Amino acid sequence: MALVEFLKSGQLKPPRAVTVAAKKDSRGVGFVVPSFRRGSLMLKDADGRMVRLSWEDAEKKKAKKADAPDQRRALAPGTYTLIGYRILRTDKEGKPWFISATSPHGIRKLTVREGQINRVQLSSAVHIQCKVRATGEGIRVMAGVQGEHHSGLSIYRDGKRIAMHYVVRGSGGKKLSTGKMEYG
Repeated sequence: MALVEFLKSGQLKPPRAVTVAAKKDSRGVGFVVPSFRRGSLMLKDADGRMVRLSWEDAEKKKAKKADAPDQRRALAPGTYTLIGYRILRTDKEGKPWFISATSPHGIRKLTVREGQINRVQLSSAVHIQCKVRATGEGIRVMAGVQGEHHSGLSIYRDGKRIAMHYVVRGSGGKKLSTGKMEYG
């Protein structure tokens, strides 16, 4: 019950959301532009306040560069820590996919300077490290699913996290074990 009371208390503030392009005459701010077309960045400022920069509602169709939406998001000058990101894509069947990565220790630092554009380069690559170990109780399969700078990552299709299935085969190709791994 204590958690519910804490959440209702209002002490936990939602992140400030920046979801639209900066005004052309913006003063006293720097700008952040992502390497992806659709997604979001979660930043923490030097005082521990959270800021969510979003490009999730960006135009889905491919536009000519001259017609492309303004990707700049304005932030007060300062040092921020990137603690999470989402990159959205749509597959050939029209199904939405996204990857979501977080790191409580931070993925990287970002210094925003007044009047300057900071381009945040992020890869949509998914890194998977697998280990299999025989134990007295059978086979133990472990996997680490990571994004940028060892951040924990989950993969979603149609709003649901996709399952990771595995098959362990012996040296002769015989199936020793199968299963579904929890991750994220």
